[in-house]
Parts: sequence; C-alpha cells; structure tokens
Amino acid sequence: MDEISKVSENSFTAGKQLYTKEIAVHGKDYWSPEENKLWPEYIKDRFKLLNATYRLDTPNILTTLNGLGSEISETSLLYYLIYRLKELHTAGEINQEKITEVCNAIKTFVETKEVNIPSSSVYQLGELGQSAQNILLHLVNSDNSDVRLSALYALKDTGQSAIPILKSYTTDQFPIKVRERAIQALGEIGKEALSALSDQAEVKDTTIRSTVIHALGNCGPSALDILARLARDPDHTIRHAVIIAAIHIGDKSLDLLRNLTNDESEYIRKEAQKGMDRIINAEKKYTLDELEKLAESDSEEDKTIAAQSAYGLGINSIGLLKKMATDNQGQEVRISAIRSLGSVAQLVKDTMRDDIGSRDAILTDLTNYLNSILKSDDAVISKVVLSSLCDIGSLALPVISSYAENDSPDIRKEIAFGLYRVGEPARNLLDRFSKDKDKGVRRAAYRSLMSLKNNLYKKNLSLKEKVIKSLIVREEPFFADILGLGDIYDPKGNEGIIDKLRQVVSNLQTNQTDSGKSHPELVGVSFQGSLMKGYWMKGVSDIDCAFIIDMKEPDYDSVKHKFMLIDQLKKEADNMGLETDMGPDIVNIADNEYYKSKGVAGIFSGLFVGDRNRLNEIKKRILSTIDKEKWRDVQYAWSSNLLYDKTEERYGLSREEITLIRNLRNFLWSLPDLTTMKSQFN
Repeated sequence: MDEISKVSENSFTAGKQLYTKEIAVHGKDYWSPEENKLWPEYIKDRFKLLNATYRLDTPNILTTLNGLGSEISETSLLYYLIYRLKELHTAGEINQEKITEVCNAIKTFVETKEVNIPSSSVYQLGELGQSAQNILLHLVNSDNSDVRLSALYALKDTGQSAIPILKSYTTDQFPIKVRERAIQALGEIGKEALSALSDQAEVKDTTIRSTVIHALGNCGPSALDILARLARDPDHTIRHAVIIAAIHIGDKSLDLLRNLTNDESEYIRKEAQKGMDRIINAEKKYTLDELEKLAESDSEEDKTIAAQSAYGLGINSIGLLKKMATDNQGQEVRISAIRSLGSVAQLVKDTMRDDIGSRDAILTDLTNYLNSILKSDDAVISKVVLSSLCDIGSLALPVISSYAENDSPDIRKEIAFGLYRVGEPARNLLDRFSKDKDKGVRRAAYRSLMSLKNNLYKKNLSLKEKVIKSLIVREEPFFADILGLGDIYDPKGNEGIIDKLRQVVSNLQTNQTDSGKSHPELVGVSFQGSLMKGYWMKGVSDIDCAFIIDMKEPDYDSVKHKFMLIDQLKKEADNMGLETDMGPDIVNIADNEYYKSKGVAGIFSGLFVGDRNRLNEIKKRILSTIDKEKWRDVQYAWSSNLLYDKTEERYGLSREEITLIRNLRNFLWSLPDLTTMKSQFN
C-alpha cells in the first residue's frame, strides 16, 4: 500500500491498478471480512464468490450464481463482474479473448435466469468495445425498457460496426423511444454516422426529425448541408432545432444562422441572432480598458458586470476591483468586487510560485485591504469580506481569528463556514467554533471540518481505498444487524456515538431521564440513514430512527406516545452532546395489523440499540408467519435503504465508487432467502 500513497492525487485509477497487482503477487483474497468475525456460512460463501469474481473465475461465478436464490444478490454480483471487467480493460490487463469469454458467459446466464443487468452496467459493457456487442444485442431485446434503451445507447462505444445495427432500429417498425435512442447513439458516434442519420432527416414524424437534428449537431461541420436543407422546413420547431444544432457546431455554422435571421418567424429570427451572439461571444474576454469603461458607467448593471468579470484578468484587475469595493459604490457592485478579489486571491495562491516573495506580497496586500473594509458597520459587506479573506488562505488567518469572538453569530458562522478553504491551518480555529454557544456556528464548523476530511481522502489514495473497502465489507455499524443474533459494535466507530446511543436508550427504558418516567414497553430503537451506513458526522448528519415498542393497552394513543418519546430522546441526545436533529417514527409490534404492513421490514434492518433478546423473539414470531412473497418485500425494503449519495461530499467519492459500494453491500449483506433466514433462528 506504500506505493499507492506516492501516486498523484489525480491518479486514483493508477493507484487501484498498483493495488490490484500487489494482491495478485501475494496471492491474497482482495475481499475479506474483518478477522475474528464468525459469519453464517452463506455470508462466507458470498465472500468466496466475490473473490472469484475479482479473479474473473467465470465458470465458478456463474455456477454459484445459479444457487444464490436472490435476485438482489444476482443483480449486484453481475454489476461487480462487469465493473471488474471494465476496470481490467481500462488498465490494459486483460485481452479481448477473455473479455469475449466473460461477456458470452454473462449472456448465457442472463438468458437462462432471465435476470436484468443494471442499466449502469449496460453502459459499462459498451466501454468494453466490440467484444460486448453480442450481449448488448441480446439486451436490446430485453423486456425491461430501461435495459433495452441503455443497451441501444451503449452500442455507440463498440465501434463503427455498430452503425448498421443502430440504423436498423431507426425505422418506423420500432417504438418512438427506441428510434430516438438509436438516433442519439448514432449522433454520439459522430460524422461516421452521418449517412445513417441523413436517411432519417426527412421522415414525417416531427419528434424523430428533431432528434435527428440534435444528433447532427454532434457531427460537426460535415452536417451543415443537411441542416441547411432542414432549415427550410415549414415547421418552426424543426427550424429552432436546427439553430440549437448549429450553436453546438460552432463558428462554422454562422452563415447558416445568418440566413435564419431573415426567417419569416420573428421568434426564429430572434433565436438565430441569439445563437450567433452566443458563438461570437463564447470566448469573449474583456480588456482592462473595457472593464474600466464599464466601471465608470452610470448603469449599476454595467458596473456589476465589470466587477464580476474583472477577476479573469488576474492580478492586473486588483487596482480596479479595489476602487469598486469602496463605500461610494452600490452594495451589489461592492459585493461583486469583493468576491472577485477573493477569486483573484485563489488564482494567485494556486498558480503563482513564491520564489521571490511576490505571491505572499500580493496576498498580504489583499489581506490588509480587505481588513480595512471590515471597519465598515455594514454586516452584509463584512460577511462577504470575511468569506474573501478565507479565499486568501493561511496568510489571512490572523485577521480572520481576530473576529472569532465577534458578538454577531452571523459573522462567526460566516467565518466557520468559509474556513475549510483555508485548509489544515484553520483546524484549531474550527475546533473552537465547534464549541461555540450558537448552534448555527457549531453546525457551520462541523461542515468545514467535514470538508477538511473530504480533502484528506482525495489526497491520500491509500486512505480512500481503505474507506471504500471498509464501507463495503464491514457489518455493524456500517449497515447493521443482518441477522441480529448479537452485538457487533465498534465502540470507536462513528465518533463513539454507538455507546452514547446505547446509554440514551437505556435511560429511556429505565427511570434515568429528566422526566423520571421509565418506558419498559420500549424494546429498543432501530437507527437508520447515515448512522447505520457508517458515515454519520457530528453536527452535520441527522438521526433517522424508529422506536420499537410492545404496548398492549386497549386505549393506546400512538401519536401522543410518539411525541413524548421523541421529546425525551432529543433531550437525552442533547445531554450527551450529540449535536443532531432526529426524525423518529414508532412501531408497535403488539398491534396485529403491523405484521401485515410494509413496516415489518424495519424489524430486519437498521442499527438496533436496546433489548436484543426481545427483538429476536419478535423476529422469530414474524418469520413463523411470513410467506415468501412478503419476505421478498422485506428483502427489497432492506435494499432500498442502501443510498450512499452523501459519501460524495463526506469522503470525496465519485458516483461510480458510490454505485460500487451500494452493489457490493447489497451482494454481501442483503437478507438471504426465507428458508436460510429461518434456519439462523432455529
């Protein structure tokens, strides 16, 4: 892993390749559960299968897939198989023969089992090139419309041999959506597909003609003759589509747009002129003289444009921006100028070397100037200035720190919110703000601390790799309680919040709350959301949870009881210093109707804190009465909770990495079939 840390922060893929090679050399399993965890056999089998997939041991994978008995698991593993195939293809570590072998095996499995490949995986198949054409052609005939349309679009990446295939799907024997997607794919191929697109340019259907025109916009100047012909179409919506395509092509289409400025329709004339202006002005950059003239205008709009555009000139704009930031200008102009000074500071900080001290001299000058503006009693201007000081970075930290004790919570909050741009030197000040008396300031500080953490993961590839694997292979507290047969908590996980929550629930069950009232009817609390998925952050994340109670009183008022418990839970959480909002629900397992509802899935998912023996008795009761169809609903409810979108901002993960985490968590930890689940409780 030491090698990975040396790889550039912009080369995460390269880092993964190094790690792949290291594993192969040492002959270890890439995916393995944490040591000393005694999982059920079916969990161990899933890990074995995942490692076989990592090695592309195709016969073993597909034979075992047939015995999984869970569509969720099958679909998730197919996703990873294709992901792994693409990963090796991108790294140049697999030949076309092996790709063809695996793709054909997947095709056979999908045909036999009638399992749908995830749409995101279909696009990845296209990136494998011509070797994936056969399976994509099979998927084009899928019963699932999303898969069918995704496969058509993915064919664009398999080479020019896909052009006649795609062209065959543009004819009127196919539904409109299929024809549209085939045309869009041809457009993505570009000028090589021009002939195929030209054949559809004269069809009667307006929707198809419009789609063809948009596709022609991707074909470059070669498409201009066809577009010129379509510019005479009697339907003004078609002529407008031509304008959009022409703008996409760029300056080579100016003559075409100029002709359309004489169109009979006033709307088309205006849109054509706008298109010309857009192309001509696309790369326009103001000179300093032009900006100074705008700044001297009587128009506030012109002055604001000057203030917003000046930073593009870098350090040459500083003098002008200082003049525009003075208090004899309107507030909007001043705000724009001060923000632009912050942008210039970022530009200087990021691009200038400090061999002779010029960079620090410029940043120090900007710091002193902005500090002088802070003498203003205009609160709005002060907040903008403090934000721009954060853009300057550590050189401005002494000035920023001098306002840390300001009486205004809004000022302190603005500082706390912007300090992440200063970076690690601001950590001590952020720690101070995280203990501020104002909740809004604390929340802003927590968010900035989260951003610092995010930057750390982006720069340290080894750490990021470890986080991704941890989010996938750990059970509790990273998406907890698969079987619920025992506690598997990491006391230090999620900043020690698990132990604190256990104490909160214990206080509610006994009489140790401020109210002095005990709640023996409370079986426990099932925590959901970011807490159970392992990326809860103090002061940033809220806590979603459900009270599981066993209340048999005939006149039971669930609403009143819910709000009483919520109130006490929040007070206890505040006393523990958890700094979070809560959105609890309530589940009364004594209600016979509950067993017929979708809410039963909540018993089998979530991070449970409370009396686990009572919970497991409830699970046994449910499993003794539930049928396979209802259990399938429970399985899908479990899977639907696997949303990891917020890890993008909290760990700096890409969309592809988030999708990988979700699918592999689904595969490893999703609830087994009903027979297997029952056997775990015998």
